[in-house]
Amino acid sequence: MQVTEGYFYGPLSMAVDSAGMPRIVWHDHQSDQFNPELGDQALATLRDGLWVKEFIENSGHDGWDNSIALDSAGGIWTASIYPSEFGATTAVYMSHFDGSGWSGESIGSLAMTYKFGTSIAVDSRNRPHVAFYNEKKQALNYATRDGADWKLAT
Repeated sequence: MQVTEGYFYGPLSMAVDSAGMPRIVWHDHQSDQFNPELGDQALATLRDGLWVKEFIENSGHDGWDNSIALDSAGGIWTASIYPSEFGATTAVYMSHFDGSGWSGESIGSLAMTYKFGTSIAVDSRNRPHVAFYNEKKQALNYATRDGADWKLAT
C-alpha cells in the first residue's frame, strides 16, 4: 500500500499506537525539485484504510532526520533537525500534537548540519527525552524536558 509520493529525505521513523494505528514521519521537499523555500516535516497516519498526510510546519526548511514517539494520552512527539545550511541558529526541534493542535520548540542546541539523526522517547509521565549527535562538540547529547525547561547533558 502506497503511503504518498514525492521528493523525500530520510530517515523515516514510525510508531504504532495501542490501537494499531501507524504513524510515519519524514522530511518532505513539497516539490519534485529541490527548493530551499519549501520543505517540512511530514506525518502520515493510517485512518480507516487510507493514509492521511499532514505537514508539521515550523519556519524555514526544517524537519530533517526525524524520529517519532507516542505517549499514553494519545499525544504525538517528534524530534528533527532544522539545519544550518538553511539559516537555522539552533538545530534540534521537538514538535508535539496534544489532540487539538501542534506546538514546536527548539531544545536549545547549537546550529548544525543535517545527517546525524535524532531519537525521541516519551516516559511514563509523558515527558519527552531526545538524543542527538552534536557535530560541533563531537558528542552525543541527551535532552529532557522538565516543565518548560530543557536540560541538556553530554
